[in-house]
Amino acid sequence: MGFFDSIFGGNKSNPANAAMPYLNQIPQVAQQNLGPWQQQGQQAQQQNQQQYSRMATDPSNFLQELRASYTPSGGYAFREEQARKAHRGMSSAQGRTSTPENEAALQDLIRQLSAQDEGQYLDRILGIQGMGLQGNENISNRGYGAAGDINSTLGNTLGAQASLAYKGQENKNAQRNELFKLLAQITGNGVGQLFGGGDNAKQAQTVTNNGQGPSNAQQFGQGLPWLGGNF
Repeated sequence: MGFFDSIFGGNKSNPANAAMPYLNQIPQVAQQNLGPWQQQGQQAQQQNQQQYSRMATDPSNFLQELRASYTPSGGYAFREEQARKAHRGMSSAQGRTSTPENEAALQDLIRQLSAQDEGQYLDRILGIQGMGLQGNENISNRGYGAAGDINSTLGNTLGAQASLAYKGQENKNAQRNELFKLLAQITGNGVGQLFGGGDNAKQAQTVTNNGQGPSNAQQFGQGLPWLGGNF
């Protein structure tokens, strides 16, 4: 690590660098745990939308499709046979064949039995469909909640990353300002400190600031040890 790296602290001084590997795992974990619920909710909602669209835009055709799947139940077949036996028994007891009026009454009874049986069938089918739609709504709501949790987790993670990045940059800026102050002290007021400090430092700084050197040899030689002889 160089001088400037030691002053700035390098990448290691940024707390975001230590935290980012862990923060970067959060979206993946959230998607892994909550993503399946979100997907199921989307699929369930799409199924419901198709059914709602059919019922809302063409209810008559929707009902005809349901009625087309109807087949008489065993209970209806039994009741129809009982009605016919009763009609034949009544005609035999009267000693005559069935009249047109009696036949019309029998057919009307059979139609009523058939309509009743078909109505019960449609009620059961629509009831089952309603349970299915409600079940899909529950799944869709759970998926919506999972999507909200994912978005919240991602938002919190991004917020934490942004905060750490800001703090890291703030730390770098503070270190840079400290370095600039240090350089300013060295270049502006600290030249003498480089020469050892004390009176010699003041003299060196005075010489440097005034741009003047010794005026003569005697002045230049002041303070030198006696070497013997005359010069």
